[in-house]
Amino acid sequence: MALQWQKSIHPQRYLGCPDMGLNDFSPEIILALVAIALVLIDALFWPRRMSRGNGYLAFCGSLIALAFSLWEWETSARGYSVGGVISRDAFSAFFAVLILSVLVGVLLLCLHEAQNYVRDEFYILVLLSALGMMLAVSAVDLLVVFLAIELTGLPLYILAAREGRAGIKGETAAKLVHWGLFSSAFFLFSVGLLYAATGATTLIDIDAYWRGENIDSLAQLGAALLVVSLLFKAGVIPFHYWLVDLREGAATSLAAFVASAGAAASLAVLARILSTGLGPLRPVWSPTIAVVAGVTIVAAALMALNQRRLKRLLSYLVVVEGGCFLAGFSSGRSEGLAAALFCCAVLTLGLV
Repeated sequence: MALQWQKSIHPQRYLGCPDMGLNDFSPEIILALVAIALVLIDALFWPRRMSRGNGYLAFCGSLIALAFSLWEWETSARGYSVGGVISRDAFSAFFAVLILSVLVGVLLLCLHEAQNYVRDEFYILVLLSALGMMLAVSAVDLLVVFLAIELTGLPLYILAAREGRAGIKGETAAKLVHWGLFSSAFFLFSVGLLYAATGATTLIDIDAYWRGENIDSLAQLGAALLVVSLLFKAGVIPFHYWLVDLREGAATSLAAFVASAGAAASLAVLARILSTGLGPLRPVWSPTIAVVAGVTIVAAALMALNQRRLKRLLSYLVVVEGGCFLAGFSSGRSEGLAAALFCCAVLTLGLV
């Protein structure tokens, strides 16, 4: 049963799979091309004014990318790798469909509010952020994961400062940038420690290192910092304050995108790294993750009872979602993973 559960996360370890071509990256390529087209349209056509035209283009491109992702999900029984740094399997396809579904819903919300405040730059930045999330959930190399996380975060920093409630959006953006860069620094520092100890950044090579006899304490420290940085990105307790403040101060569409797709992508990255790169350390991290999940669920539910604003109340629902996902994932069984994915999908789509 444990072997079957691990295959569902990362089948490349068990199946000899060929490398993919560019045609296997159709959803990511479509999002990138649409974002480039929006940049050119915004740069070449003046005067610049808010309109729904760019929103419709972004919406149609996202729908096409979602259709390709659904097709890949149906045909992804076997995993595929690209140069050993990108994984294509049912796990990454599931989260790609989830992220694109949230993106489509957020764009519909933006089209409804386009005449009020949504600028054309919003569509470009949200497409780039979604592209980063899709690459992050598919990456099996820590450096690629870091680059994808930064591609996800940088557009969100800009959007948090530009779109939001007057008077508090500056504070919201400052908190997001501060804590986002702080966790990214932790992540990059942990990657450096792991590389110094193992000589590798790919998850499969790091996993092989843990199966050896000579385990360096430097590698153990790097693994601990790596998990902490990803828990921070996921917004679980006690690293949840930035997520709650962002949900309250940011614009509705941006808050929905970050709280749903962003949290789901962070949980997916954490699950892949733990199962693929830190698999031999399961006796250590599995009970730890279970305790974090339990504390997150209980504490977030208690904190939600004292909230007077709907946005903050929904923010704690996102925190509970992270705890529920980690509770199922930490079980180490295929049934637990299935329950975690179902809970993540229902809550993520429901928050949009």
